[in-house]
Amino acid sequence: MTNNDFLRRLRYALNIKDNIMVQIFKKGNITVTKEDVLDYLKKDIDEGFKKLNNNDLIAFLDGLIIQKRGKREDGTPPPKIKITKNNLNNIYLLDNTAWKEYFIEDVCKIYSGKDIYERERIQGDTPYVTATASNNGIGYFVNNTNKTKDKNCISVNRNGSVGHSFYHNYEALFGNDTRKLKSKYENEYIGKFISFMISEQKGKYGYGYKMGTGRLKRQKIMLPSDKKGKPNYDFMKKYIIMNELKHIKKILKFLK
Repeated sequence: MTNNDFLRRLRYALNIKDNIMVQIFKKGNITVTKEDVLDYLKKDIDEGFKKLNNNDLIAFLDGLIIQKRGKREDGTPPPKIKITKNNLNNIYLLDNTAWKEYFIEDVCKIYSGKDIYERERIQGDTPYVTATASNNGIGYFVNNTNKTKDKNCISVNRNGSVGHSFYHNYEALFGNDTRKLKSKYENEYIGKFISFMISEQKGKYGYGYKMGTGRLKRQKIMLPSDKKGKPNYDFMKKYIIMNELKHIKKILKFLK
């Protein structure tokens, strides 16, 4: 699949209008016209076809990140990345950043869940997160509500399948066998990254050693770190986004 194929399929998969694509390129510090975009979207057998090089594709992807999730918190531009022919899929490798241990309470606020007992449950459409390891932690769909109802949260099982963690970008209710976490840097992609790193610790917990609030607060997880020793949230965002884009690319290739 060529860069033009990838751009074309990404454009249709995400339903991005031509004028918005021009804006996305601009946010990636590349100036193109609507006519340039139309030429990029043509097939190589079409008249006026223009080949999209690696640097311009990366600029578009950087611009897409900014379009979807905003600029870096400190306002600085993303670092320049040297692109070679075959390294598009290897830009944001986990080996390409420094790592540091952080307490979960340093990066997340932690809240208790609230049980909805079987006799109280009303069948409905709201996900009710329990201590299961499957279905993204969702045990039931209910029509109940309580103070735990929230979205853009991480759930961590303190009981049952202890230590399993999931990210929820939809409104859900959280049972007392889970803990609801809100990342201090609220962002879907960062939440997914942190959730995965919490799940990496599940092997040390079990029925006789549960993951209560106290232990959860002082549990250390490894996260990418910047030069100042702070969590490198920008890297986490881009790592997850790039991996999602790679999966989109595979799906589009399959659907070809």
